Amino acid sequence: MTTLFQSRISLHGQWQRSIGGRVIDFVTVPGSFRPMGECVLEYAFDAFSLEGGSDGDRFFLVTEGVLGHAEFRLNGEVLGRALPFTTYRFPVPVTLLRSRHNVVSVRIRDIVDTFGPMPGRRYDSGLNRDIYLERRPAAFIESVAFRPNLANDLASASCQILVDINGETGARVAASLAERSTGRVVATGVAAAGDPISIHVDGPRLWSPDRPDLYTLTVHVADEVGDTVQEIVGFRRLEVRGQDFFLNNERLILKGVCRHEFTSLHGYAPSYDEVRREMAMIKHTGFNYVRLVHSPHSPCVPRIAAELGLFVTEEPGTCWHDLSLPDVAEQACEALRRTILRDRNLPSIFAWYLYNECEPYVPYAVEAARRCRELDRLNFVATVNSTGNNEKIKEITAAADLAYYGINQYSLDARAYVDRMTHFTDRPLVFTEWGGTCQHSFLQPIVDMFVRRVQADAMPHIAGCCFWVWADYEEHSRGPREACEGWTIEGLLDQRARPREEWQMLSLGCFAMDHPEPLHAPDVDVLVKQPQRDQPWRPLALESVPGDQKELEAAVAKLRSRFSFANPSFGKTLVAGVPFQCREEEGQAPILLGQGRAEATIAVGCSVRSVAILGHVALHGGYPYSTTSSVYHPDQEKATELGSPASRYTFVFDDGEEEAVLLHGIHILRANNICRWWKTAPRTPETQPAVQTVLHPSYEVLRYDLWEHAFASPRLLKEIRWTLDDPDSIQAMLAISVLEA
Repeated sequence: MTTLFQSRISLHGQWQRSIGGRVIDFVTVPGSFRPMGECVLEYAFDAFSLEGGSDGDRFFLVTEGVLGHAEFRLNGEVLGRALPFTTYRFPVPVTLLRSRHNVVSVRIRDIVDTFGPMPGRRYDSGLNRDIYLERRPAAFIESVAFRPNLANDLASASCQILVDINGETGARVAASLAERSTGRVVATGVAAAGDPISIHVDGPRLWSPDRPDLYTLTVHVADEVGDTVQEIVGFRRLEVRGQDFFLNNERLILKGVCRHEFTSLHGYAPSYDEVRREMAMIKHTGFNYVRLVHSPHSPCVPRIAAELGLFVTEEPGTCWHDLSLPDVAEQACEALRRTILRDRNLPSIFAWYLYNECEPYVPYAVEAARRCRELDRLNFVATVNSTGNNEKIKEITAAADLAYYGINQYSLDARAYVDRMTHFTDRPLVFTEWGGTCQHSFLQPIVDMFVRRVQADAMPHIAGCCFWVWADYEEHSRGPREACEGWTIEGLLDQRARPREEWQMLSLGCFAMDHPEPLHAPDVDVLVKQPQRDQPWRPLALESVPGDQKELEAAVAKLRSRFSFANPSFGKTLVAGVPFQCREEEGQAPILLGQGRAEATIAVGCSVRSVAILGHVALHGGYPYSTTSSVYHPDQEKATELGSPASRYTFVFDDGEEEAVLLHGIHILRANNICRWWKTAPRTPETQPAVQTVLHPSYEVLRYDLWEHAFASPRLLKEIRWTLDDPDSIQAMLAISVLEA
């Protein structure tokens, strides 16, 4: 909120610093310095410029942020105490203020307090943001809440403006809303002090990262010396639908990066121009979301984000803290409250995070979430979790009714991310930190995996991800692999804000999330190429085979979750001279047997001499097996013995039945010809390799075998029943042809 103040005195400049009553030096304010435990800063100023005005005017000392706990005094009298990071406004008795030589002093405690210092990064001390003395009318605007309600078609908006007046006034309060780009006033309204102001807007320009249209909301106390404030606001509808976010009725993918409130040039007191350049570079990279870690950032940051078209999330400064401690929990809630009041009207706000990497503590989360919703009904509430206890995360998310899951995951193996995805499917999932010390060779596969997993049709999938971290930062607790001379070297930018090679990789990844590369079906290689036999072979239609195999198809997809490919299309295939019609031509998977589907029945209805079946493979389990994890198969594989029962065919004739038992390693082989770290060439004596496709040269060479079976004499075959004997395997049938009599 911007105050169109009557008068203000900036307290920026050189402040005297002392310890134990002894002056040691001078420091710049706004600015930051290394923490000292405790020190006192003093500054002398004249206030004659505040003289005049109206009777009853009120004076305030305003600080927009302190690094540490601070007690403020003016001319020796205590004005109040401030917690870290957020804005405080301390009333100044008019009798205390002198025309000349006022002394403001601040006693700052930093690393000796339980709340404030941030572990896992450099922490400074000092008055790092604007500090000033201001004069306001007797009744002034304390806060404004802008609550737009967009119509379902987004073509209009009915808005309520809640104005909190500090002081008594009988005047009415007026509001006007103007397009920021043109200055055109689109709506006005007025109400008695304390009542909501209602306005209606037709055809609102919607805010989005692609088109960040903004409005200026001006609120005025309509009396002779009325107070006036302005807010940056916007219109946008942000929703959760299933596992996805929607912005203005379109699916939103969060493409994010974590940003510290720290620059190598100015520490924790960066200039406006420095912040704007950094945020613009983040936007230029292709990100649409910035996670402001791990405490409230400068007031200008979310406002610049609104102008550039960047979502941001904010958090109160809870990082590895014990949230069961009442003092810590209350200070965190207070920091969150003040941040929400400061920034809630900005369309750039995506969510309020209750904590980062703290042990989940349900009572805190429930209470903090309740307080957030009392102040702000528009934006999401969530947490950032690093624990591997998925059930505890689900518990705290449900108890506090959080909008989505925020998970910090660091791994060089993409499977670890996919495994977390499978546990969180009842609401959106965002990897709120990932990357870290990943070397370049490991980073690209994870980027590629995220590009696939943010797509709406991916199973499982995520709603977004947030790379750790935008720029290197100072930290003196890590070894050589992660740090260099006290700097953690995990950023896309180095200490001097120069992009690393990974910066381009992440930029291309952001582009690919919105414009994924089309998948091309892998080539299918027929291993037994012969002219079509001069016999009446007829492919059977398998599209209408009854039975639900969705769970089995999902299980197979999970096995292949590390890489992406289009399903191979076998279609009409001539193998060993026998024509086959495969289900894949219709976009269907092969017929599968496994847990949840133990039998499949294929109708025939003609007199046959022989059958030829493409399949005889196990997509999971099977023989040969690996007792340790292969490249993509899970660790829990059961050791399958050569010759153990796999499945069986029952041929149902009009005059009886005939059964063929299929054995592992004799009739049924594991389909993947890459096992553990080796490319294999397994064979079964009762089948011959038939068709093969390379799904991924490092992970899966998929092969189906051909099994032929002749009957003693031509007979009317009514149906074929395929029954599973090994419930720990997933077996596949690709196609069947019969030789008609």
